[in-house]
Amino acid sequence: MNLPRFDIVSLNSTVDLTLPASPFQLAVDSSDSTFNLNIPTNAGVQSAQIVSNGGIMSLNVEAGVSFIGNIAVTSGGLTITVPQTTGVQIIVESTSNSEITLPDSSRITADATFYTTSNFGESDSQILLNGILNAAAIRIVQE
Repeated sequence: MNLPRFDIVSLNSTVDLTLPASPFQLAVDSSDSTFNLNIPTNAGVQSAQIVSNGGIMSLNVEAGVSFIGNIAVTSGGLTITVPQTTGVQIIVESTSNSEITLPDSSRITADATFYTTSNFGESDSQILLNGILNAAAIRIVQE
């Protein structure tokens, strides 16, 4: 089985990328960039490593996508948009001066704990992220 790997590095850039629906591994390292990453319906994300330093990143996930990944966000923001049917859980391993917003809740200070959308336990599509946050804002949107 041949699993393609996408290693993407950006510095002071604007990136708008739609990944394939076939299986892949993803590594993103974005510094001082605006990054828009689209994952299409039923994409086979095998693993994901997302690092954002000083930029704004949007991760738009379509229906039928599940994966486990790691995120590290410093001095910037990450918005993760998923369908109503997808559950998201973020396990924050360490945090400093950061905040998180879940669907149907107000912005709160992020602590070293886990944050879950209300449908995570019963969702067929689940995204599980381990995170390190430093002066970061994470927003989960279900549409």
